[in-house]
Amino acid sequence: MVTDATTAASFCFYCHNPVILGGRLSGAYAPDCLIPFSIGKEEVKDRLLAWCKKKKFIDKAFMSDMQLEKLSGVYFPFWLVDAKADVQMSAEGRSLRVWRVGDIEYTETSTYALERAGTVDFQEITLRGLNRDDVLLLEGLYPYDLSALKAFNMGFLSGFLAEKRNVEQTAAKPQARKIMEESAASLLQDTTSGYGIVTTKSFAAAPASENWRYALLPAWTLTYRYKDELYYFAMNGQTGQIAGRVPASAKKLWGLFGGVAAAVFLVALLIGGLVL
Repeated sequence: MVTDATTAASFCFYCHNPVILGGRLSGAYAPDCLIPFSIGKEEVKDRLLAWCKKKKFIDKAFMSDMQLEKLSGVYFPFWLVDAKADVQMSAEGRSLRVWRVGDIEYTETSTYALERAGTVDFQEITLRGLNRDDVLLLEGLYPYDLSALKAFNMGFLSGFLAEKRNVEQTAAKPQARKIMEESAASLLQDTTSGYGIVTTKSFAAAPASENWRYALLPAWTLTYRYKDELYYFAMNGQTGQIAGRVPASAKKLWGLFGGVAAAVFLVALLIGGLVL
């Protein structure tokens, strides 16, 4: 077996028996929970083909049964964060009132000091636990239905690939804090409606509590080299959400360009004829 440093479950290339590298999912790296795959490989193939067929300018030679056989079901590592934060915002609200009496126009500006404070409760903020270029596509698969989370058991990994995290909690914490601050600021700003202009003077968010869980979430992936370029596809293994890109057919694009150019030329002739 040859694996990446983050691979925790794989299978034999020859006999296809599952191989669990248990040491990579034990101790501090033992997941707390996971969501099992609910979409099988054959259904994934059908959905991918249907998705590709909806792309009007796709190169038809791009997808074939041979490439679809390269589909892999992978459990990817994520951090799930439940948290509470004490937040406070100071802002200035302005409202204008304009009226006219005879030939004179009057403008009245009212200024208000706005203070907002409270506690915001965050549930299951989802953060990637694997920092690698080929997994950036996973963010296009959100959201997962986290009500389907189950306690981690090695048995769920049989027949699938699995990756262990390489992003620790300390490294993920700044991103979690940023998400909390931006969400809390938006919530407080939503309470200031009714004013013409609202300017935030200060905002502060202090975490009151945080609970972190390490989870494995399912995704089907396909990496395909076509005409010397790599294409990545991913499908949420629970909901079927798809993310990826396909190569455009030059012939179809030129056909579109030619049709548009011809239409523009015809319109120009008609306009020119009318002008003459």
